[in-house]
Amino acid sequence: MDAGKLSICGEESFGTGSDHIREKDGIWAVLAWLSIIAYRNKDKKPGEKLLSVADVVKEHWATYGRNFFSRYDYEVSISHFFVDEYIVDALDSAMD
Repeated sequence: MDAGKLSICGEESFGTGSDHIREKDGIWAVLAWLSIIAYRNKDKKPGEKLLSVADVVKEHWATYGRNFFSRYDYEVSISHFFVDEYIVDALDSAMD
């Protein structure tokens, strides 16, 4: 996103986003699901039962098993930045 490009399937909210507003990518997830549902139902005849999101998810689980994602965010104290700077300086000195 920082490069002004689109990212697909890169993180937990379906991994979609653009450079509009950071972390506000729900519209992309909805559009992705609409695209999946439209594609999966493209050959249905009028009156036939359409596949739902639940149907797609259950089919995915049957094929690949259930999966999950867990994320842990930790706040970094300012002292870590000084340690990182020290390491970079030490590496620069070692390279000279």
